[in-house]
Amino acid sequence: MSLKSIKFKISQLAFHLPTTVYLLFFAVCLWLGYQWLHKQTVFLEPSSYTDIIKLLVKVTTAFILIILVLSLVSVLVPYVLFLIAKKRGKVQVALSNQHVQNKKQQLQKINFRLSPILQPVFGFLRFRLYYDDAQLSDKFSIVKDNESKLFSWNKSGWYNWPLPSIKEYQVYKMTVYFEDFFQFFSLSITEKINQSFYTKPHDLNTQATPPNPKYANEDNVRIEELRRVDGEFLNYKKFESNDDVRRIVWKIYAKNKELVVRTPEIFDPIAAEIYMYVSFYDSIGVDGLTVMQTRGLNYYKNVLWSVFKTIYAQQPQLHLIMDQPVSNEMLTDAMDKTEYNIAVSNWQTNTPLSHLINQQKLSVLCISSLSDINEVENILSANGNVTVILAKLTNGMRRGWMTNWITWLFLQEEKDKDKLHTIQWRFSMKRGKIKQNEAALEILCKKMADKVIVI
Repeated sequence: MSLKSIKFKISQLAFHLPTTVYLLFFAVCLWLGYQWLHKQTVFLEPSSYTDIIKLLVKVTTAFILIILVLSLVSVLVPYVLFLIAKKRGKVQVALSNQHVQNKKQQLQKINFRLSPILQPVFGFLRFRLYYDDAQLSDKFSIVKDNESKLFSWNKSGWYNWPLPSIKEYQVYKMTVYFEDFFQFFSLSITEKINQSFYTKPHDLNTQATPPNPKYANEDNVRIEELRRVDGEFLNYKKFESNDDVRRIVWKIYAKNKELVVRTPEIFDPIAAEIYMYVSFYDSIGVDGLTVMQTRGLNYYKNVLWSVFKTIYAQQPQLHLIMDQPVSNEMLTDAMDKTEYNIAVSNWQTNTPLSHLINQQKLSVLCISSLSDINEVENILSANGNVTVILAKLTNGMRRGWMTNWITWLFLQEEKDKDKLHTIQWRFSMKRGKIKQNEAALEILCKKMADKVIVI
């Protein structure tokens, strides 16, 4: 058994202790107080004063015991009722998510509903979720949506859960904690659940120019675009009674004494559509670099979603082609499916650009700092009439790293894993290689592509 698994099991046992540190602290204070009173009365001669002191000690002790018993009963009753409901298979848990836009951290608003369950009188219900590969959330309380009855068999509300990555999370277990008003006792029950949700990318408010559309094979796919056709200023016709006199070409009349009008320009809807190719190919190898698997990947997904929304708003006939397409049968809206596909994608080393791109349909090419520069050069040399979106992943690392590093080194242990990963990024051996590759990609794209947007 590894040291990591031993630590995990010890932490699991600590999470399920029936008492809290507050009860231990309270017991220590009681013992110290009793010792002080005992020293005050042990050397005193028997008198009414000492009898009153001893009586007060007994009354206080009895009162404290009553408080402890009531606290224990207040959590024991709902605990037993919930345990019976679990044994009978009547426990129902429902989790749903709602994205919260936040630039500093990835917050996920989790809507929570649990039944049947009874909250301890004047006490608390707290929860802990187990997700993915033995990952644990902090112990949390949910915020009620509205004021509920004192004795209710349902618990519903929401919780803002800070999650590190934009991806799909699988919640497989939940621990319910029944705690009294003083938080002396914490009785826990673990319930298996099977819930999943995905964190959504957010919009960076980028300004992406619409790309050049490619002609489509289907005539029913059309984009309104001005094109040169017969009837523009290139052709003329004889003046008729219903023609606008302002379009008469007087130069021709002065020369030939013939009234001729110029036909107006027209909009012709041409059959065209836009193909946006997205590559998550990793040519450098960042599998062991945690910050690139979290913050770097998050930044790239935010860029892709922002660019897609911007172009889609201008040209609805936009097709997103990805190197790892996935589907979710629960989603019916096209935008939701695209958002989900971007959210659950990861860096990969199996599908390079050459296996993904169709040169005849290529309109928009989305690449990152990890893309292979040789493949990008081959694609652009074969088709330069392309809009390239280059996501510089180093832009997603820019924060007050010096302050974080000094705080972590001299003042306290860094508890924020995201900041700790940023500090590790500054000392990573692959950092220089990534920066060098993205600089070379930027120069190449600006030299060979029709349009380049660097984000």
